[in-house]
Amino acid sequence: MGKELFRVGIDTGGTFTDLVVMDSKGKLSTYKSPSTPPSFEEGILNVIELGSRSLVLSVAEFLQRVEFFAIHGSTVATNAVIQWRTAKIGIICTAGHSSILYRGEGGKENPFDLDTVYRRPLVPPHLCREVRERISSFGEVLVPLNEDDVLEAIRLFKKWDVKSIGICLLWSVANPVHEKRVKEIIQREWPDIPVSVSSELQPIIGEYHRKSCTALNATLMPIMKRYMLSLKKRLKDVGFARDIAFVVSSGGLMMSDDAVEKCVLSLFSGPSMGPVAGKMASKFMGGKESDNISTNNVITIDMGGTSFDVGTIVENEITMTQEAKVGEYPTGVVSVDINTLGAGGGSFAWVDQGGMIRVGPFSAEAIPGPACYGKGGKNCTVTDANVVLGYLDPDNFCGGDIKIYPELAEEAIRKFADTAKLEVIDAAMGIYRIVNENMISGILDMTVRKGIDPREFIILAGGGATALHVVAIAKELGIKKVIVPKTAPALCAMGMLAADIIFSHVATKITDSINFDYEAVNPVLENLEKIGKKELTSQGIPLENWKFIYYVGVRYPLQASTLSIPFQGFPINVDLLQRLVDDFHDTHEKRFGTCNRKEWVEFTDWRVESKGLLPKREPERFQFTGKNANIALKGKRRAYFHGLGFIDTPYYHGDLLECGMEIDGPAIIDDKYTTTLVISGWRAKISDTKSYILEDIGNP
Repeated sequence: MGKELFRVGIDTGGTFTDLVVMDSKGKLSTYKSPSTPPSFEEGILNVIELGSRSLVLSVAEFLQRVEFFAIHGSTVATNAVIQWRTAKIGIICTAGHSSILYRGEGGKENPFDLDTVYRRPLVPPHLCREVRERISSFGEVLVPLNEDDVLEAIRLFKKWDVKSIGICLLWSVANPVHEKRVKEIIQREWPDIPVSVSSELQPIIGEYHRKSCTALNATLMPIMKRYMLSLKKRLKDVGFARDIAFVVSSGGLMMSDDAVEKCVLSLFSGPSMGPVAGKMASKFMGGKESDNISTNNVITIDMGGTSFDVGTIVENEITMTQEAKVGEYPTGVVSVDINTLGAGGGSFAWVDQGGMIRVGPFSAEAIPGPACYGKGGKNCTVTDANVVLGYLDPDNFCGGDIKIYPELAEEAIRKFADTAKLEVIDAAMGIYRIVNENMISGILDMTVRKGIDPREFIILAGGGATALHVVAIAKELGIKKVIVPKTAPALCAMGMLAADIIFSHVATKITDSINFDYEAVNPVLENLEKIGKKELTSQGIPLENWKFIYYVGVRYPLQASTLSIPFQGFPINVDLLQRLVDDFHDTHEKRFGTCNRKEWVEFTDWRVESKGLLPKREPERFQFTGKNANIALKGKRRAYFHGLGFIDTPYYHGDLLECGMEIDGPAIIDDKYTTTLVISGWRAKISDTKSYILEDIGNP
């Protein structure tokens, strides 16, 4: 009999590093360990050791049995940009365009704010060196490339000790010949310097977005390369010598070398796995307890220690965007549409000048953590409020791995309460309710403000802190059902086990529905698909597991932004063209509440997403055992509920709950890495995957 083989996903967050392990029978195991910034690889090894010990294996034995290893560098890349710990880079651009990163698109997000200051540019103008060249929007060479200008830029970059170079020339999307030549000269004159080329990364119209994407990639390459080499070496030292799949922002996977070359794609990799996991988890709820749950429309939420992420699945499709930003800077890359707020278990509570309670966006993170951790934190956090409210078991937090000091939590809340001029319990409940309102606002941004009625959705909750808040959030929004997967504390890591290898390539070819250029567009699509086939072949993906999805950016005349419209296959013909036009009108009406079906439309960029479908394992399922949950009842503890005050609340051992059992609120369910709060008027049912289905059964 062969040895058990595991599939592994690791999610490095700002506060915790999560590990999910799935065995050949679909059994899922979840582990957490504090993250270790800035050396995040240390936290990865710590959580691997924790998982290995639980499975009664050495680290080497465990890693030798790992058949698939997915991980992501989202925290590394995103934190580097937000905290300005990026590499010094130089940009080579067309003469007259050195201030694009400083000026942006010239507008202001709030036109009525007269005090707006220009954003700090990713690259200061003096490091954006101009070269004389010009290509027309039709791809014609109007001014040949002046190679002496390129050589002078390289000389200055060497003098100024830049660590990476980006190349972004005007209208390279129409003809990349000059960008390619600049890259050749750099590699000849300075072979060791990393180079990012806009026509290879993101050949889209819109110079600012394209240049920002190139600059982000260039500034992250040295950092990600060091991180990747260090991580690979540390893993090799403990017995794992295979390649690592990194998660990318589009919700797929990319092997490590490609991830370094195109590291801008990893900026939103962590949160992107939330909807992917949500799609997987809602699909596999199954069983009699969840037959009446519609899983086509899902709001995924993930409340960790530092942040709160919201995503949506509409009509069984994960919502995507090309407008994603890191901080103030657009990436231009296709990403899972995620709204991230500074609302986590470690978020600080504070009082503003008007005496109002505020929560976040600043956080205690992993170090020092909330006051109740006893690691030196003094400011009160959401976790401290939950301790004072009686929701968390101080003796069993993270399965007893992290000790909780209730007296320190109460001391921090008391200081805050004195500032807010409130009683301690009112201050704690105020923090709880304010952070809930913050999260509700984030959900409304992703739903109501985009024409979606959240009452027609279910919520799928992930993250270690979410299950304490999700039912109260759902009740406020009018949502009747919530799913809390058994692996909710590591939702994003679980999503990695459902992801596929994805390559996405885009090309710009502008045409319109009146005079559609069939002879130009179809070869573009054919070439993009050819590139995807080559990459899938290089990854060893068998032909039967190939899948291609096609998209086109469409807009009305004079519009600045486009909508991405999917379509099935090519070549484009008259019938398919009409379907694209109709789909655009339908999508525009659904998104913005209006459309003009008599108007012609413009097509800008064409994208082919090449997927290598990886083998999937279904989660383990269990047999129905009955509704009575008394076998899992541990006792009662004092907990505070709005309108009821402190009451003796039943609390249950999550690991003892079986398929079919039901628990009516108010109640608390304790799992190792999460606590689920069931309020009055709601019921928790245990599904055949031992996940929790929370339903509104009406107020008593």
